[in-house]
Amino acid sequence: KLTLGRKLGLAFGAILGLMVTSALLTYSKATQIKNNEAFTMNLRVPSVQFATRLQRDLNQVQSKGRQVVLAGTDRARRESAMKTFRDNWNDIAKDMLALTELSPRWTVPENRQRLAAIKEQLLKLRANQEEAMNFAANGSRDAVVEGGNQFADRATPANEAIKASLGDMSNSFEQSLKDIEALVASENVALAWTMIVATLCAL
Repeated sequence: KLTLGRKLGLAFGAILGLMVTSALLTYSKATQIKNNEAFTMNLRVPSVQFATRLQRDLNQVQSKGRQVVLAGTDRARRESAMKTFRDNWNDIAKDMLALTELSPRWTVPENRQRLAAIKEQLLKLRANQEEAMNFAANGSRDAVVEGGNQFADRATPANEAIKASLGDMSNSFEQSLKDIEALVASENVALAWTMIVATLCAL
C-alpha cells in the first residue's frame, strides 16, 4: 500500500528523473550545436574566404600581366608592373597553401580533385603569362601586339579554366554552409522542444 510519504517520494523521484533526462538531452543537443558551429567557423568559413581571395588574386595577376605586356621595352614601367605581378603570385601561393592545409578535412572529395586540377592549371597559367610578357619585350616590330595576342589566346583561357574550377569549389562550400546553418537551426528547435516537453511532463 502506498503511503503519503511514498507517494511524495515517487513524485519527487519522477521529477528528478525528468530533470536529469532533460539536462542530459540538453547537454547532448548543445554539444552537437557547438561542434557544428566550430566546424563551420574552423573549416567552411576559411575555405570560402581563401577561395574568394584566390579569385581576387587571379584577377590581379592577370591585370598586372597585361600591364607588363603593354610596357614592352619600357624598362621602368615593366619593372614596376613585374614587381606587383610577382607579389600577386606570392599571394596566390599563400591562398593555395591555406586551401591545401584545409583540404584533408573537406567532406566533398570532388573539391580535393578540383584543388589538384587548379594546382596544375596555375603552372600552365604562369608559363603562358611569362611567355607572352617576354615576347612583348623582345624589341621586335609589333612585339607588344603579338605579346598581347598571346596573352589573350593562352593566358586568359587558362585563367578562365581555373576560375571555373574555383567557382564550382566555392559553390560547394557555400552549399555546405547553408546545410550546416539549416542543421544548427533544426538542432536549436529540437533543443527547445526537449526542454518544453520535459517541463510539461514534470508539471
